[in-house]
Amino acid sequence: MTKQFLLLFMAILLCITFMATTDAQAIPAFARRYKISCTTCHAPFPRLKPYGDEFAGNGFILKEDEKSRDYVSAGDDMLWLNRTFPLAVRFDAFGVYEPKSEVKTDLQSPWGLKLLSGGTLAKGIGYYFYFYMSERGEISGIEDAYIHFDNVFGTNLDIMVGQFQTSDPIWKRELRLTFEDYMILKQRFGPSRTNLTYDRGVTLTYNIKKTGTDFVAMIVDGNGKGEAGKDKKFDDNSAKNYGLRIKQSLGKLLSIGGFFYKGKERILHQGWDYFYYNDEITYWGPDINLSLGPVDNCGAVPETHGF
Repeated sequence: MTKQFLLLFMAILLCITFMATTDAQAIPAFARRYKISCTTCHAPFPRLKPYGDEFAGNGFILKEDEKSRDYVSAGDDMLWLNRTFPLAVRFDAFGVYEPKSEVKTDLQSPWGLKLLSGGTLAKGIGYYFYFYMSERGEISGIEDAYIHFDNVFGTNLDIMVGQFQTSDPIWKRELRLTFEDYMILKQRFGPSRTNLTYDRGVTLTYNIKKTGTDFVAMIVDGNGKGEAGKDKKFDDNSAKNYGLRIKQSLGKLLSIGGFFYKGKERILHQGWDYFYYNDEITYWGPDINLSLGPVDNCGAVPETHGF
């Protein structure tokens, strides 16, 4: 009887949690500002629809619905100050029942609590960041945080500067639908500190609309998003990591491409003696994406690792 009661309680909790998070996700800053539903860009949340990708690619601006009354120019035509500061909160809660575990029921609420902001700084310049106030009970701090320059020099070239995930060109890890993470993107090999998650650097994207071809190139520090060192530098290695992704659309449902990412780092060996050595890491492989409504299938990227 106790087990049945717990199962019923967990089912009710999950339903309440789903409804609560759905309501919260339906009123983020962008939806409030433009008075549109979250489903305009997401379906299902947090997965982005093509329109959502375009909105993010424009620096979080709906160009057809930008109005001067939303901004304060302060006498400077190049400056766009938001009349209201765009702010949103995301709350994630889970309940887990594992009958074979010592702790069979676990109320994981809140699992995550984010404070997000994004919008316009000037014409063609946007920003986005979020602060993870609580992730699994701990403060994670700032993760995504970057400035987006849209259509630089009037071309299809976009530049993003700041902190982001190096896996974003192939798969946006933060838009995952599942409780579990994409471990292949988080995996580190051997003593290397490099993976395909957060790093600091510059990303350049270029689109050829006539052919449906996308190019993404990036240069990053290669040692993640750790704190600055004693010398007040974030990067503790003279080498940089480089990434390149090419994607070709074949209609609205299918795209094919390839991804290449290479880095080098100087690692301190701490054994019976101490010495530095150079470590190289390379990710490469095909990138195939088939989208059928709410179902996406993205091809895996194999990797090689050497010392």
